Amino acid sequence: MRVSALSRSSAFKVSVSDIFRHRYLSKISFNLSPEKSNSSSPSFHPLSLVDPGISLQDISSSLSIDVHNIVDVVPATDSQVWFLTQWSSSLFPFQLTGQLDLTRLNFALRRLVEKHQILRTVFCEHHGRMLQVVLRQGYSHVEHIRTHRPLESVLRDFSDKERTRSSLLSQPFKLMVVSSSCTEHMLVLRLSHAQYDGYSLFPLLQELSLAYNDHSSSSSTVGSFSDYVYFSQQQRSTESKEFWEEQLHNSSITMIPFPPSGTNDGLISIREHTSIDLPTLPLDTTYPILVNAAIALVLSTLTNSDDVLFGLVVNTRTSPMQGIDAIVGPCINILPLRVLLHESEDAKDLCTYVREKYAKISQYCHLDLMRVAALNTSGPNSDGRLPYGCVVNHISADEGHEPLSLKGLSCSALQSAAAINLPNQILIRSVTQGGKLRIEVLSSVNAKLRANMSDFAQSIATRVLHVVRLFSEAPESTLSSMKLRP
Repeated sequence: MRVSALSRSSAFKVSVSDIFRHRYLSKISFNLSPEKSNSSSPSFHPLSLVDPGISLQDISSSLSIDVHNIVDVVPATDSQVWFLTQWSSSLFPFQLTGQLDLTRLNFALRRLVEKHQILRTVFCEHHGRMLQVVLRQGYSHVEHIRTHRPLESVLRDFSDKERTRSSLLSQPFKLMVVSSSCTEHMLVLRLSHAQYDGYSLFPLLQELSLAYNDHSSSSSTVGSFSDYVYFSQQQRSTESKEFWEEQLHNSSITMIPFPPSGTNDGLISIREHTSIDLPTLPLDTTYPILVNAAIALVLSTLTNSDDVLFGLVVNTRTSPMQGIDAIVGPCINILPLRVLLHESEDAKDLCTYVREKYAKISQYCHLDLMRVAALNTSGPNSDGRLPYGCVVNHISADEGHEPLSLKGLSCSALQSAAAINLPNQILIRSVTQGGKLRIEVLSSVNAKLRANMSDFAQSIATRVLHVVRLFSEAPESTLSSMKLRP
């Protein structure tokens, strides 16, 4: 994805699909074309994606805001709906040591909110549909709290409060500072995941640092997340619909055979993980492809099926939209990856098959996942939850400089926090960091059955890494020789 973004910065278009289809750079360069002939800026009119009869007065009343402060209203993407309904807000805390200038920090926050529309965006449900409401002026005041308590204790209280907060809709973005003395502080950035993705979070913190450190810096204009929504709408076509119909013909979503869990009341979060040293990659394979193939085999064993389908988080920033790299917002989609397994094929063939599948679906990544699910006979869940039993997300954790660097202060990042509500679902995260490959399995369960679910989640993480190691060490071995214990 970063190679694709770098090519666009040099005015050439290289998509993720191109990279996966061609083994050598020479093959890619032969097909290079200047991006300016293919990229485009979205052309739209405010309110053009919502019902013409929508009442801005009703929306402003439900959010307790001035109707004249509303710039635009666009539908929330299905990924945003997932983040708003099944995730708590995300807290990003930083420990600060030194003299903090709150005037400078408030200035920096105002600059940030002026520049990035998503930070001036609130959400509401209107006639059964989740909408994002773009404001002319957003919340841009640092909330300062003084305390005599240990800062770690205050952070725990913040995290507990966010887990039980009834709504993320009306004010998802907030910047707080907790001070226990003149030189000991904790800065906490609160965001809904409906406002950011992994690609845009680090630059956002860097911009906050720059605005704090250089008080005279001006706020440049960048593309907005609503631009991305309008652009994505324009990319939907009959061709993409036909592609997904063919991909999902006679398919069904793979549901996880969970241990008995009782009711969904009083759910708590489960998160188990295990890790290994980064394995050797087979030829023409990446770590995400290797893990996707391993997950497919594990799900096949768990469900006793050679046709598995799970959700895959796909980064859509390879789209030919001008300025998409600078947009802050969740430029992602969660699309179905369907894998047909054959016992006689070897691990290398399965990885090749998965790689080619990904190259294809990345070309048709703008159709909302609920529309994609509707093409499947199983259809989306009636309660609006993601229509997947398993969702897979790949993360390459950057190491190096701290994302926040404020002049005159020592800044260190603390553990971020967010709770995810995943009844009868699992989220598998594949994380490469520090020479390690870590598999995390997240789910939700009734508190009384925590031990059973923890063991089950741990077993999935262990099996996935076991298969990854087998695929790496013996890529010529057949799948039948790698059968796992159900």
